[in-house]
Amino acid sequence: MTEQRGAAAEKPLVRTWWLYGIAALAVFETWWYVFKPIDAGPASVFEGFVFVALSGLCIPVFGLLARQFGFTSTKPGQIMSTLALGFVLWCAAEASWLVLTVMDQITNPSIADVFWLAGYMMQILALLMNVRAIHVGFKPSVFILWIALSILIAVVVISIDVAPLLTETVGLGTIVSMGYPFFDTVIIILALVIVLKFKSGQVAKPWAVLVLGFLLTAAGDVWYMYADMMGEYTNVYSPMDYPLAIGYIAFILSGGLFIRLYRKQRASSRDD
Repeated sequence: MTEQRGAAAEKPLVRTWWLYGIAALAVFETWWYVFKPIDAGPASVFEGFVFVALSGLCIPVFGLLARQFGFTSTKPGQIMSTLALGFVLWCAAEASWLVLTVMDQITNPSIADVFWLAGYMMQILALLMNVRAIHVGFKPSVFILWIALSILIAVVVISIDVAPLLTETVGLGTIVSMGYPFFDTVIIILALVIVLKFKSGQVAKPWAVLVLGFLLTAAGDVWYMYADMMGEYTNVYSPMDYPLAIGYIAFILSGGLFIRLYRKQRASSRDD
């Protein structure tokens, strides 16, 4: 009897160990950017490795989700497969950026931009598929709110990221740079649709965390572009990198919540 109670007590801990790991990642990232523990040179390389690791962790999480949902054979599987592919491309971008940083060969544009922008396209496609799958209509007041917020966000992004680019000589680098605020705006607008449409239900929680990840990464990217154009980006311990890091952690957390929800539903269906 005592052994059974001990085993039962261990199960919740075993089932939630990954939550403690994700919380530890968030605490570490906060500590890293607040206290700046090591010199700038090695810190720059270490940050690069961390971003590769965080984006890389998203791949098996969403790859597992895609497999559980049957890859492209179901609508959820298509969404998760597209998200997983997006994270593969973003991880390739982070790895390319790290290599270019170590080699001191950063250019505009670079191979990293190809992977980042391609990843954006996959993530936007996944969000679009999810928006179409939500069979909940906007109330007139909510629709007006979404339009107003979308216009406000577009104006803000254009003002701080796009307008300064237009003052430069238009070349390939400028065109590539304009792709980032455009995709960031689209992601934020689609994220708002999901936020405003989801009301309740078990699936709302992991989607809320996933959307939070997209909002954080988009906001961090917009902030990074502005800081870079103003000459304020230092490439190490930069505050605009913090939301990007927490955004990746939110992606990992959302994937874990999706997996737990899927397994609960599968266990419940077996019991029935």
